[in-house]
Amino acid sequence: MKASSKGLLTKISQFWNLLDDLAESDPERYKNFIQQELKDGKQLCVKPKPYLCVETKILKPKEKTIFINLCQWERIPAPQSTTHPVPISVGRPQDFSQASDAYTVIDVAYNPGILQAAEKDQKIKDQLIKMAMQCIEERLGVTLSHSYHVTKFRIKGSLQRMKDNLMGIHNNVTDLNEKMKTEHALEKTRCSTVSQPSHIPQLLLPKKNVSGKAQCLIEEISSTEIHVEVKKPAY
Repeated sequence: MKASSKGLLTKISQFWNLLDDLAESDPERYKNFIQQELKDGKQLCVKPKPYLCVETKILKPKEKTIFINLCQWERIPAPQSTTHPVPISVGRPQDFSQASDAYTVIDVAYNPGILQAAEKDQKIKDQLIKMAMQCIEERLGVTLSHSYHVTKFRIKGSLQRMKDNLMGIHNNVTDLNEKMKTEHALEKTRCSTVSQPSHIPQLLLPKKNVSGKAQCLIEEISSTEIHVEVKKPAY
């Protein structure tokens, strides 16, 4: 057995021991913890849904049409306030060819609440589109045309392709990290004071402390983050 496999088995064993200890020492807190885990597990299974599709062009390094599928996904957290970054998940770009026409498709996901606000305010919708374009430029190292139009169809390509693209990124990157966060959170719960019986730590998608400026937070495949300055929309 490889050393990495042995290490994983050891951590799993430690995790179950923590659960057993918590169940014996504080059954009520154990119950609350399990309920929170089940709730978070349901959120992880929620699939992204198409919202709208934008067509524009890659100008550099080589001119090419690109379709940007904006999706709503409950796994993407909402910003904590108007001064905090707007979380955005960017999928892998995929190239397609039809006859003499070649184009790229990329999927971008926001929290549903953000897109609901955009439905009521065209300025917010325009800024979310431009924010997605700016993040794509940073991510892919390309230059996009600032001119775009919203297509009549809500998604370019199949719905299954979009789901596999976005969900594959999160599942591959976060599975082990989430196990470690859960173990850490369980340890904190077990050791916390009796005066806070209802406190269950956040286990999913931790939020970072940021300065007062509005920023764009990209969740990369490598789980690194890029921050891009964006202007706050006028209400």
